[in-house]
Amino acid sequence: MKKNLCILLAVALMLTSTVGCGSNSKANEYTPKEITVVDGKEMVDNMYVEGYPIVKDKVTINLMGIYETRQTYFEDMELFKEIEERTNVDINWELIPQTDWDQKKNLKLASGTYPDAFYGGITDHDITKYAPQGIFIPLDDLIDKYAPNIKKIFEKYPAYEKSCRSTDGKIYSLSRIYVDPGAYNPDQLFINKKWLDKLGLEVPTTMDEFYNVLMAFKTKDPNGNNKADEIPFTGRFNHFIQGYHSLFGAYGRPDFTGKGMYSHFIVEDGNKVVFTADKEEYRTAIRELHKFFKDGLFDQEIFTQDVKQYFAKGKTEDVTVGSFMLWNRGNMVGPERAKDYVPVPPLKGSDADPVWIKEMSGNSPVTEFAITSQCKYPEIIIRWIDQFFDEELSVRAAWGPIVKSENGPATFAVRNTDQSFDDYRFKNAPIFGPCVVYEDYYGRVVEMPDSMVEKYEIMKEHYEKYMTATSITGLKLTPEETEWFTANAVDINNYVNDHQARWLLEGGVDEEWDKYIEGLKALNIDKHIEMMTEAYNRNYVS
Repeated sequence: MKKNLCILLAVALMLTSTVGCGSNSKANEYTPKEITVVDGKEMVDNMYVEGYPIVKDKVTINLMGIYETRQTYFEDMELFKEIEERTNVDINWELIPQTDWDQKKNLKLASGTYPDAFYGGITDHDITKYAPQGIFIPLDDLIDKYAPNIKKIFEKYPAYEKSCRSTDGKIYSLSRIYVDPGAYNPDQLFINKKWLDKLGLEVPTTMDEFYNVLMAFKTKDPNGNNKADEIPFTGRFNHFIQGYHSLFGAYGRPDFTGKGMYSHFIVEDGNKVVFTADKEEYRTAIRELHKFFKDGLFDQEIFTQDVKQYFAKGKTEDVTVGSFMLWNRGNMVGPERAKDYVPVPPLKGSDADPVWIKEMSGNSPVTEFAITSQCKYPEIIIRWIDQFFDEELSVRAAWGPIVKSENGPATFAVRNTDQSFDDYRFKNAPIFGPCVVYEDYYGRVVEMPDSMVEKYEIMKEHYEKYMTATSITGLKLTPEETEWFTANAVDINNYVNDHQARWLLEGGVDEEWDKYIEGLKALNIDKHIEMMTEAYNRNYVS
């Protein structure tokens, strides 16, 4: 069955490539349609050129979108109900969970049958690969004719327009950017101070102290329920916010995972691209962190739990989580328990100074939205998506419902609830779609949320001076680079991650290290590093 599936997929890919040959010239360029005047309003077929509703007679468009399982299904979200009522455009959603997105998206793109547009989860890599095949259409003329909000954003924030342009100079996709001053520090380590006080312990400063604290959490019943139900530390494997990769920095160089082809790459000394997973610091970190797994101090379910299971552990009836890695503490344990958890500065594990990851894309635009060549209503879709570039709607799409004020900026509705800001946000906002929230929006359009202020303050006080290793994301790739990473990055990352998981759980890194390095060489790791370095230098250095 697997063999037959592979054959069918290969045939589908061949057909897709054949259909796309030469189609990047004029075949999928937008052809402007005639504007008519009906009852004093300019129209293109069934669509009004401006104002609401967008269409006279209801139209259904098909969108394939990415969502996080904590989110409300989009068709049940109040924001989209409001938009449908205002626009007279019905959305038929095909929503794919984050965990399955890459596989399902790639199968869809290879199938030859596409939605009208992709909402969230489309990458520069996808644009570089599939736009030349004619699968995604240029948006330049559509934006010029029917998207006044997007045009205003381009004029006011030229860097945003640049982020939307492909390497051939055309716009095939629209990006998302919401500026958060703490976003360069996505993963912060928190520990239960109430448990520390009960056990007479201090916030750890070294990995040895961290080990001893976690052992006390495991063995001394800090929650006082006479059950061995404490989880000293929990997280999620291969995740750049909920993972443990920054803890590798205790031994001189952090790892970085959960970002596909960019995984296990960092930038040091300003512009030196480094592959981390073949370095001695990585080997040392694996060896030392194995002790935490072997002795039951790190959650064994780190490698299997999904996001719902992960967050559920912070909200059990009895407090069971001693420490965790996350964007902020309230998101994990709720606002009431959050006061019991304090940030842990980067821990020292060797003679080297500790290093923490700085997220390059923390406040950089991320490609999100593209219209396909099979769309019958590109004018309608560009008008529909243009709403999301209105300042207030951008804020709502990124961060959730707002409460308007007559005398100043709006506030977020979460202030009227007992939920954490992120919990409320994920229930009420699409988050992973195109929108723009720049720094000047805060204090003018909306107040900066308290959790954002808190995260930034923690970053400044505890992490910033250690954030000397930068992740790599969001590179604009050439077709040749796209072909290379498509063919090689998955195999290399699977090889590295499989070894990492096994060594952390079972040990054996020193015994198998030389063979592991040979395997990396067989996968052409030197070429992989060379290609990443060239792409990074072209995008950010030269």
